[in-house]
Amino acid sequence: MNLEFLLYLTGALFTSCYIPQIAKSFRTKSVEDLSLPMWVICVAGYTCGLIYFLVNWRLSMICNYAPGLIANLIMVCLYFKYRRK
Repeated sequence: MNLEFLLYLTGALFTSCYIPQIAKSFRTKSVEDLSLPMWVICVAGYTCGLIYFLVNWRLSMICNYAPGLIANLIMVCLYFKYRRK
């Protein structure tokens, strides 16, 4: 039985878990309680994983890591846009 569809589902679920935080930060224009190091580490991890899966061409994993990387990059951008100076 081919369970590769579970990888796509996993990617969709993990990526969608960022949406509430992105929406809240955008709506409230506040990122005071966020930890920048956590988001930067996530970006680094997703970037390394994406590079690996691009080189080894695992489409299901690329579909997981690319949206996750984008979501994390959005949060880092929102952090710098809305942080208190």
